[in-house]
Amino acid sequence: MLLQICVSRTLDLEARIAAPNLADVDLRDDMGRYEIAEAGRHLQRLVINLRFPVPAILRRFDTIGELIVRLLIQSGREGYNTFIKELRGLDCETLVLRSMWTVHQFEPSMLHLLRICNGLKKFAVTLRCSEVIFACTSDCPCTWPESYRNDNISLDSLEELEINGFTGKDHQLDSVNLLVNLLVGRNAPLLKGVVFHLPPRDFLKCSNIIRDKIRGMLPPGLELWACLENRKSFGLLDELNLYA
Repeated sequence: MLLQICVSRTLDLEARIAAPNLADVDLRDDMGRYEIAEAGRHLQRLVINLRFPVPAILRRFDTIGELIVRLLIQSGREGYNTFIKELRGLDCETLVLRSMWTVHQFEPSMLHLLRICNGLKKFAVTLRCSEVIFACTSDCPCTWPESYRNDNISLDSLEELEINGFTGKDHQLDSVNLLVNLLVGRNAPLLKGVVFHLPPRDFLKCSNIIRDKIRGMLPPGLELWACLENRKSFGLLDELNLYA
């Protein structure tokens, strides 16, 4: 009984897959050579490189429990606009967003994903470690005012925001400010807290920055946590309550 599929560039073959109980797909390459002929309409977990054209597998399932996305979007106005038009409503409970270090349209793409995800309870984002190496061109989505509109984003089900890769740099603070302004108040009424995952070597410095520069952005009563990444495995965390 097939429950999991992992597709990587090392596989040079075509396949027709019948998996009525399929629950987990790790898609590291183009799915065009593979056809999922028999499967349910719900997927527990999907790991995908999101690029143009939008992978057809996103239209294969009605609901996805956890969607893990790495943004690899073609730059330029035409490629980005086509990507936005093709990527429509998604039903998922958890959205995990990652990006290449130098991708320009990260924040606009992030806002679009939040706009189209229905029933989202948890959003986890990994911030860019370094600033964009190349300056934005005139047709880069980062320069368009409309890219940052959030008046049509409503995250009624969102309960938790998780921020990874935070090292306290100015461009990361800008991204956090964008998220906080979006997610608090009317856009995410059920939001319980914001969780920062911090590397051990930068823990003290970053926790102080969170206290000094981020806590003041949040409304009273919203939980703010800083978590130390365990040295043995990612995701096993030692928690520090900043309200204590």
